[in-house]
Amino acid sequence: MKKILIITPKFFPSIGGIEEQVKLLGENFIKKGYKVDILTNKFEEKIKNKETILGLKIFRFQNIFYYILFLIKNRNYELIISRQYYKNSFILGLLKITRLVKSKTIICTDSGGKNDEISNIKNKLEILNLYKLYFYIIGKNDYLNCLNSYNIKHLNKIFKENIKVKNKIINIYNGIDINNLKINKINKIRNILFI
Repeated sequence: MKKILIITPKFFPSIGGIEEQVKLLGENFIKKGYKVDILTNKFEEKIKNKETILGLKIFRFQNIFYYILFLIKNRNYELIISRQYYKNSFILGLLKITRLVKSKTIICTDSGGKNDEISNIKNKLEILNLYKLYFYIIGKNDYLNCLNSYNIKHLNKIFKENIKVKNKIINIYNGIDINNLKINKINKIRNILFI
């Protein structure tokens, strides 16, 4: 059976948008015949390290060492999806560089707008000029998914001289990106009056 790993900062019992998106994504992969594992942080001591919920096998670690060890030991994933461009995706990039992870990897942003996670990371690391190294390592993943035009713009600016990485940028819109939407106020008023 084909296997997929989804890496996410938090998962159930934590409740939030990312957690729900990961659950829905995992359930859809299961319906298509995949086995889905979820690797996440253990944010409370009382939570189990390993459990299965709705057919999703969940692995939780507090220590980054065990997280890395899990990725090195479990090499039989067809695809690894990492949510957010932070620590987990950085480590995944390092493991791709060292060839300790050979699965296809996709890094997904979870925020949009002018101050998305991509620009936040760049701005924080720009002071020490470390953002180039950071995104060099992120760029070693197979795909960099964007949710909206701001994500694309930020990644294109960071990788402006690296065509190979720019070709890895893919775009799955989040459904609420309104950057290219123009509303004619007169038509809007007419529509309201018509109702």
